Amino acid sequence: MAWGQPLIVDSSTEQPSRHLGRRKRRLGKVRTETVKRVAAEVLRKYPDRFANTFDENKNTVQVLVNFESKRLRNLIAGYVTRLKRTEEMRASLPITDDTDTSLEEVEE
Repeated sequence: MAWGQPLIVDSSTEQPSRHLGRRKRRLGKVRTETVKRVAAEVLRKYPDRFANTFDENKNTVQVLVNFESKRLRNLIAGYVTRLKRTEEMRASLPITDDTDTSLEEVEE
Protein backbone atom coordinates (compact mmCIF):
# COMPACT_ATOMS: atom_id res chain seq x y z
CA MET A 1 0.00 0.00 0.00
CA ALA A 2 1.31 3.43 -0.88
CA TRP A 3 1.96 6.00 1.76
CA GLY A 4 -0.70 8.64 2.20
CA GLN A 5 -3.63 6.55 1.01
CA PRO A 6 -6.30 5.88 3.60
CA LEU A 7 -6.73 2.31 4.74
CA ILE A 8 -10.34 1.21 4.33
CA VAL A 9 -11.43 -2.26 5.30
CA ASP A 10 -14.01 -3.96 3.10
CA SER A 11 -16.61 -5.35 5.50
CA SER A 12 -17.39 -8.38 3.35
CA THR A 13 -13.83 -9.71 3.17
CA GLU A 14 -12.17 -7.93 6.09
CA GLN A 15 -9.33 -7.10 3.71
CA PRO A 16 -7.89 -3.64 3.16
CA SER A 17 -9.30 -1.97 0.09
CA ARG A 18 -8.00 1.18 -1.54
CA HIS A 19 -10.90 1.45 -3.96
CA LEU A 20 -13.80 2.07 -1.60
CA GLY A 21 -12.75 5.46 -0.33
CA ARG A 22 -11.41 7.02 -3.50
CA ARG A 23 -12.90 10.25 -4.68
CA LYS A 24 -12.59 11.65 -8.12
CA ARG A 25 -9.84 14.20 -8.05
CA ARG A 26 -10.32 17.22 -10.25
CA LEU A 27 -6.85 18.35 -11.09
CA GLY A 28 -5.74 20.52 -13.95
CA LYS A 29 -4.34 18.91 -17.04
CA VAL A 30 -0.60 18.88 -17.30
CA ARG A 31 0.74 19.56 -20.76
CA THR A 32 4.35 19.24 -21.71
CA GLU A 33 6.40 22.16 -22.92
CA THR A 34 6.54 20.61 -26.40
CA VAL A 35 2.75 20.56 -26.73
CA LYS A 36 2.42 24.17 -25.57
CA ARG A 37 5.29 25.42 -27.73
CA VAL A 38 4.14 23.71 -30.92
CA ALA A 39 0.50 24.70 -30.37
CA ALA A 40 1.42 28.34 -29.78
CA GLU A 41 3.71 28.41 -32.81
CA VAL A 42 1.16 26.82 -35.14
CA LEU A 43 -1.60 29.08 -33.84
CA ARG A 44 0.61 32.14 -34.30
CA LYS A 45 1.53 31.20 -37.89
CA TYR A 46 -1.91 30.03 -39.05
CA PRO A 47 -4.59 31.63 -36.82
CA ASP A 48 -7.30 31.55 -39.49
CA ARG A 49 -6.96 27.80 -40.20
CA PHE A 50 -8.15 26.70 -36.75
CA ALA A 51 -11.70 26.44 -35.42
CA ASN A 52 -13.31 25.86 -32.03
CA THR A 53 -13.88 22.15 -32.60
CA PHE A 54 -11.39 19.45 -31.79
CA ASP A 55 -12.06 17.31 -34.88
CA GLU A 56 -11.37 20.16 -37.31
CA ASN A 57 -8.24 21.17 -35.40
CA LYS A 58 -7.03 17.56 -35.34
CA ASN A 59 -7.14 17.39 -39.13
CA THR A 60 -5.47 20.80 -39.45
CA VAL A 61 -2.65 19.83 -37.09
CA GLN A 62 -2.13 16.61 -39.03
CA VAL A 63 -1.68 18.61 -42.24
CA LEU A 64 0.53 21.33 -40.75
CA VAL A 65 2.74 19.33 -38.39
CA ASN A 66 4.52 16.14 -39.36
CA PHE A 67 4.26 13.85 -36.32
CA GLU A 68 4.25 10.08 -36.21
CA SER A 69 2.40 10.01 -32.91
CA LYS A 70 -1.40 10.22 -32.86
CA ARG A 71 -1.33 10.99 -29.17
CA LEU A 72 0.94 14.01 -29.62
CA ARG A 73 -1.18 15.23 -32.53
CA ASN A 74 -4.32 14.95 -30.40
CA LEU A 75 -2.70 16.73 -27.45
CA ILE A 76 -1.65 19.64 -29.68
CA ALA A 77 -5.09 19.81 -31.32
CA GLY A 78 -6.77 19.76 -27.91
CA TYR A 79 -4.60 22.54 -26.59
CA VAL A 80 -5.17 24.65 -29.73
CA THR A 81 -8.92 24.12 -29.29
CA ARG A 82 -8.68 25.23 -25.68
CA LEU A 83 -6.74 28.36 -26.66
CA LYS A 84 -9.22 29.24 -29.41
CA ARG A 85 -12.22 28.82 -27.09
CA THR A 86 -10.56 30.92 -24.42
CA GLU A 87 -9.75 33.59 -26.99
CA GLU A 88 -13.36 33.59 -28.20
CA MET A 89 -14.70 33.82 -24.65
CA ARG A 90 -12.45 36.76 -23.84
CA ALA A 91 -13.51 38.53 -27.03
CA SER A 92 -17.18 38.13 -26.12
CA LEU A 93 -16.80 39.65 -22.65
CA PRO A 94 -17.92 43.24 -22.34
CA ILE A 95 -15.16 45.80 -22.16
CA THR A 96 -15.28 47.66 -18.89
CA ASP A 97 -13.94 51.11 -18.28
CA ASP A 98 -11.83 51.29 -15.14
CA THR A 99 -12.62 54.94 -14.53
CA ASP A 100 -15.70 55.21 -12.34
CA THR A 101 -17.39 58.59 -12.72
CA SER A 102 -20.18 57.89 -10.24
CA LEU A 103 -17.93 58.47 -7.25
CA GLU A 104 -17.04 62.04 -6.53
CA GLU A 105 -14.11 63.01 -4.39
CA VAL A 106 -15.04 64.74 -1.19
CA GLU A 107 -13.24 68.02 -0.71
CA GLU A 108 -12.08 68.78 2.78
